[in-house]
Amino acid sequence: MIPSSRTKYYTKEVENRLRELLGKDPEKYTLEDIKELERIADIMEDEYMVSGRKELIDYAAKLRVAALVLKVVFVEPKMRKLKEWPLGY
Repeated sequence: MIPSSRTKYYTKEVENRLRELLGKDPEKYTLEDIKELERIADIMEDEYMVSGRKELIDYAAKLRVAALVLKVVFVEPKMRKLKEWPLGY
């Protein structure tokens, strides 16, 4: 369950964007989407530092793992096919 927004950094707009990203078809994720998920995790961590809301730090960790899995399983294979992968395989 996505934590509710209610304070300084983790706003309703950020929560809505997170819901939008997580509702996206995994096959359509881009590297920019992954970076945005990581940025939202950063925002949650910042909010935790101010508010002490433990659910945010817990969710941020899960979000980082999800972003990594999405990147490895869905984004990197597309990049390799397009020869955009920086490791050049």
